[in-house]
Amino acid sequence: MKLWFLTTEYPPFFGGGIGTYMKHAVQMFAGAGHEVTVFVHGQENQELRQTERVRVVRFRSGCDDLGQETAGPEPDDHPAYPFNIMSHWPALSYCYAMQVRRYMDREGLPDVIEVQDYGGLGYYLLQQKWLGYAGISQVPVLVHLHTPTFEILTLDQYPAYRLPEYWAGRMEKFSILAADALICPSNFLKDKVTQTITGGRENLDIKVIRLPFEQPQPLNTELTEQPPEQLNTLVYVGRMELRKGVVPMLAACDRLWQSGEQFKILMVGGDTDFYTRGMSVGDYLRQCYGHWVDAGFLHFTGNLPPEECARQVALARAVLVPSLYENFPLTCVEAMHAGKPVIASSAGGQAEMVGGAECGRIFDWSESGSLERSIKEILSMSTAEIQATGRRARAKIQSMTAYENVLPRRMEVFEALKKRAADKRIFPSVNQFDPWPVLRERGPVESGAEAGLLSVVIPFYNMGRYIDETLQSALNSTYRPLEIVIVNDGSNDQPSINKLREVEATGPAEVRVVHTENMGLASARNTGAAHARGEFLALLDADDLVEPDFYGRAIKILNQYDNVSLVYAWVRYFDAAHGCFIAYNLEFPFLLAHNMLAAICVLKKADFINFARNNPKMLYGLEDYESWISLYESGRLGVCIPEFLTSYRVRTDSMIRGMNDNQVLRMYDEITRLHAESYQRYGTELFSLLNTNGASYTWNSPGNNWQSAELRARHLEREIATLNDQLARIQYLAADAGYISDAGDIEDIGIKKSLHSLGKGLKRKSRQLFAKFANR
Repeated sequence: MKLWFLTTEYPPFFGGGIGTYMKHAVQMFAGAGHEVTVFVHGQENQELRQTERVRVVRFRSGCDDLGQETAGPEPDDHPAYPFNIMSHWPALSYCYAMQVRRYMDREGLPDVIEVQDYGGLGYYLLQQKWLGYAGISQVPVLVHLHTPTFEILTLDQYPAYRLPEYWAGRMEKFSILAADALICPSNFLKDKVTQTITGGRENLDIKVIRLPFEQPQPLNTELTEQPPEQLNTLVYVGRMELRKGVVPMLAACDRLWQSGEQFKILMVGGDTDFYTRGMSVGDYLRQCYGHWVDAGFLHFTGNLPPEECARQVALARAVLVPSLYENFPLTCVEAMHAGKPVIASSAGGQAEMVGGAECGRIFDWSESGSLERSIKEILSMSTAEIQATGRRARAKIQSMTAYENVLPRRMEVFEALKKRAADKRIFPSVNQFDPWPVLRERGPVESGAEAGLLSVVIPFYNMGRYIDETLQSALNSTYRPLEIVIVNDGSNDQPSINKLREVEATGPAEVRVVHTENMGLASARNTGAAHARGEFLALLDADDLVEPDFYGRAIKILNQYDNVSLVYAWVRYFDAAHGCFIAYNLEFPFLLAHNMLAAICVLKKADFINFARNNPKMLYGLEDYESWISLYESGRLGVCIPEFLTSYRVRTDSMIRGMNDNQVLRMYDEITRLHAESYQRYGTELFSLLNTNGASYTWNSPGNNWQSAELRARHLEREIATLNDQLARIQYLAADAGYISDAGDIEDIGIKKSLHSLGKGLKRKSRQLFAKFANR
C-alpha cells in the first residue's frame, strides 16, 4: 500500500512521543513492504529518500518568515502566508493540506493518509475532503489520537478559553469527527475523548491499537553491579509538566523523606511553563524542594542524550510514571523494554501496560497515600524480586508492542478504509452531540421554486457608482441557471436612480429590479428573497464581488449535504483597505459571541425564508449576524470554503463603519433577547470566552494571530493614544488648578505625589504597550 503520514515530529528533525511513534510506525510498515511518505514541516524544502520504501517530505512552513518584506498588498503575497494571517495551528494545518494536494497532483493518490490529532493538524485536509476537493475526496483519512490539547490545557493550568488556543481544540474536535477512521493506543484515551466530545451520549468508533515499538537488546546493567548510592534510585523521564503529575509526585516524596525513607529521585527531561505562577514547572519544584537537592535526594538533569537517558533508566531500581492524564506514554514503554518495574498512576494507558503488581505498581491519585505506599513497596523489594518484576515487564511490553502483533490490526483498519463507501449526506459538526440546537422542521414554503436556479439578491441604496462592477462579477459566474434581483431600497441619489433605469432598460435578461420605499437593509434582503424564483439564494451587497466559480462550488455543497444550508468563503478586502477575513464553519458558542462570516454567501432559499430572514429590529446593523444565529439554532450548518472566493469593499462611508460603539452594543443587546435560550444554554462557555478574550465586538476570526497582527497593532495604537491623552489631560487639569507653576513645580505635596504616581504609571503602561507593539 501507498501510505502517507502527516506529523509535526519525525526523528532526527524532531523528538518527542509522536516522533518516537512515527519512527517505529515507518519501520514497521516499510518493513512489511509498504511505500511510506512522511510529511513534516521544517526550515527548508527538501525530499529525502531514507530507504527504498521510506521518503520524507520536508517543507518550509513560512512561520519563520513573518519579518520578511511582502511582495504585494494582498495577504497571500507575503512569504509567510498563511502564518501572517493565522495563528500557528490553523496556518500549519493549511500548509499540510497544500503540500498533500500538491503531491497528489504530481504523482497520484495514496491508499490511506494518517494524520495526528494534536493541534488539529488534519483540519484543513478534512475540510477540503468534505467539501469535495478533487483527489482528497477519494482518499480515506485516518486520525491517530495521541493526546489532543482540548484534553490537557486545563490540567496544565493554561486558560482553556484563550484564543487562538481554544480554537485549536475546536479544530481537533472537528478532525476527530470528520475522520474516516479513528485509532488510539489506550482505552483510557478512547473513553476520555468520547466523553468530552459526545457528553457520554454516544460512542465514538475508535479502534484501540497499541503503539508499535521494538528496540535492540537493553543495557545489561544489573542492580548488583550498581554503586551503593544507586540502589534506591527512582527515575522520572519526561517533561516537567503539570499534566505529568510531577508536582504531587514530589510532594509525596517529600512526605516520605521527612518520615526517614532513604531514596533518590532523578528527574530527566525538559521544562515547561507554570502559567499560573509565572515561572517554569522546574523552577517551581527547585524552589519548593531545593533543600532535598542540596541533601542529595533529588536531582534534575534536564534533557539527556538518548543513550545517557537509557543508561540512567538501566541503573535505576524503578521508573515513575505519575501522570494526571496520559495516553500511552513511551517513557513507560521504554522502561518496561529496559526490564524495569514501573510505578504508574491509574490515569492513563500506562496502567494498561503495567497491569498490576507483576510488572510494578499502580497507584490512584484519588486515594490519599497511594503513591507513597507504592514507592515503599518497591523500595522494600529484594534485588531478585526487582529483577523478576523487570523481566515480566519486558516480556509483557514486547508482546504488546511487537511489530508482528501490531501490524495485522493496523492493516485491518487500512483495508476496511479502502472498501468504505463515500456517499455521506451529513456534514460533521463540533456541536453534533449537543442537545441544542435541534433540527427543526421547515414551515410551508411557496411552491414553484425553479429547481437548480440561483437567485442573487442585491440590496441597493444609492450605490450607482459600484453596481456595474458587482453585476458583472455575478454575471461572470460559471454557474447557470442564474437570475439577479436588485432591490432598490428607496434610493434618493439621482445618479444611482439613473443607473437603475439604465439596467432596467438595457441590462441583461437575467437581471430585474424591484423597487420599494426605504425600509433598511434587512427588509431589502427579505424583499429580494420573496421575489426570488430560485431554489438557491445568494446574498451580495451592491459593492461586493465574487469569483466566477464561487456559486457553482457552493451549490454543489448544498446539494451534497442534508444539514448544510449556508456556504461562504474567505474574504479579501479591497478599495479603502487591504487584508482579509478568514472564516470557519459555524459553531456554538463562538457564533453567539461573534459573527463568523461576511454576508456574501449562498443558501437554500427555503431555509432562509423559514429560519434566517433578516430581522427589522436590527436597526443599526448586524442583521446578517442575527440571521446566522437563527439558522444555526434550527440545526442547519454553515460551512466555509477555505479560499479567497469573495471580496468585500471597504468604504469610508459604509453602514458598518458608521456604527458607533453604543449602536453595536445596542444590537448585541437585541440579539441576546432574540436568542435568550441559546445564550442561557451556553452561558458558562460564553462567560469564559468573554472573560478571557475581552469584549467580543473587538474580536476578529477565531484562529487568527490575536486575532490578526494588524488588528492587534491597531488596538495597541489606540490604547497608547488613549493613555497619552489621559496623561495630557491630567497635566492640563493640574496646571489649570494651580498645582503646577510655570516652572513645572507642584505646590501641594499631596497632590504632587498623587499626580506624580499616576503620571509614572501611565508612562510605564505606554512604554509596555510600545514594547509589545514593537515586538509584533
